[in-house]
Amino acid sequence: YIQCIVRDISERIKAETKLKENEKVFELIANNLNDVVYISRLKPQKQFEFISPAIEKLTGYPPKDFYEDSNLIFKLLHPDDRYRIQQMMEGNLDENRPPAKFLTKSGNIIWVFHRSLPRRNSQNEITGYIGIIKDVTAQINSDKQLHETENSFRYLFENNPLPMWIYDYKLKKFINVNDAAISLYGFSKEEFLMLSYNQIYNNNKNEMLKDKNIEQ
Repeated sequence: YIQCIVRDISERIKAETKLKENEKVFELIANNLNDVVYISRLKPQKQFEFISPAIEKLTGYPPKDFYEDSNLIFKLLHPDDRYRIQQMMEGNLDENRPPAKFLTKSGNIIWVFHRSLPRRNSQNEITGYIGIIKDVTAQINSDKQLHETENSFRYLFENNPLPMWIYDYKLKKFINVNDAAISLYGFSKEEFLMLSYNQIYNNNKNEMLKDKNIEQ
C-alpha cells in the first residue's frame, strides 16, 4: 500500500507571498526617494543586498558598481571619515555621528548624513544594516557661509574705530560693546554692560556740551 503524509502549508505560502509583496513595496518606495536607501549584510560575506538608484546621482557610480565591489562605499569616503564609518558599517561601532564627506566620481567633495539600524540574528549578533544616506552639502555650505558672515561682522564690530554697541530694547540692556566705545566713555566692558541706555546718552550729551563750551 502507499503511505503519504499531507501537511497544510497554506499559512507558509501566505507568509511568503506577503513578504514578497512587502519587498516590492519597499523597493518601489526606495527607488523613488532622493535619499539613498540600502540593505547590507556582514555575513557570510560583506556585501550590499540592495542599494537604491539615488546612489548614482549622489556619487556618480551606479548601483551595480556597489554590488560588484562591496568596498566601493568605503573607497569613496574622505580619509578623515573612512575609519569611523567603516567600523560602524562592519558592526564594530554602534554609532551614527553625521556628517561625513564623500569623494564623488567627478572628484567633488560632498557632505552626507548617514543613519543606519542594525540587523540582528537570533543570537543578537549584528549581521548587517538597513540605512539611509542623505546629501546635506547645501546645508553644510549654508552653515559655513553663515559662520563666515558672523565672523566678518564680529571682526568689523570689534575693530571698528568708531564706538559701537549692541542694545536689546526688550531686555533694556547692552549685549556687547566694542573697544572704541570703552576707550571713549572710560568704562570697563563689564561696567559698560551694566549701564542703562540713558546713562550712556546723558554721558554722551554732557561730552558734546563740554566740547561745545570749549569751542566757544
